[in-house]
Amino acid sequence: MPKASHAQIARDFLAKSIEEFAAGDNLQASKKLWGATTHAIKAVAEKRGLKCNSHKAYRTVINQLTDSPDYQLLRLGFSAAEMFHGNFYNNFMAAETIDESRPDVENIVRLLLHLAEPQESADPAGVNA
Repeated sequence: MPKASHAQIARDFLAKSIEEFAAGDNLQASKKLWGATTHAIKAVAEKRGLKCNSHKAYRTVINQLTDSPDYQLLRLGFSAAEMFHGNFYNNFMAAETIDESRPDVENIVRLLLHLAEPQESADPAGVNA
C-alpha cells in the first residue's frame, strides 16, 4: 500500500477533527486539527522543496508564505492552530474559544492544501500537447 501524501493526511485529519468536535471530543479533535495544519504545511513545503520536520520549521514556512499580503491571515490561523495543539495537552480552551477559532484553522488548512496543489499547465486546453 503506497504511503499517503501529506495533503491526503491533512484532509483526513481535518474531516476527523470535524467529526470529533461534533461528538464533543474536543481533545482528540484539537489534536487532529493541529495534525491537519502541520501536514498541510508539510505539503506546501514539499512542493517548494523545503525541509519541514519541526515546529520551528512549520513557523518558518508560514512566515515565508505570509510575506505576500494575500496570505497574511495564515499567520493568525497558525497561531490559532498552535492553541489547539496546546489544548490537546492541557484542555484549557473554553467552548466559545473553540467555536471562534476553529473556522480560522480550518480555513488555513484549506488554503494551504490549495497552495500545495500542482499548478495548472500554461496550456489548459492541451492545444500544444
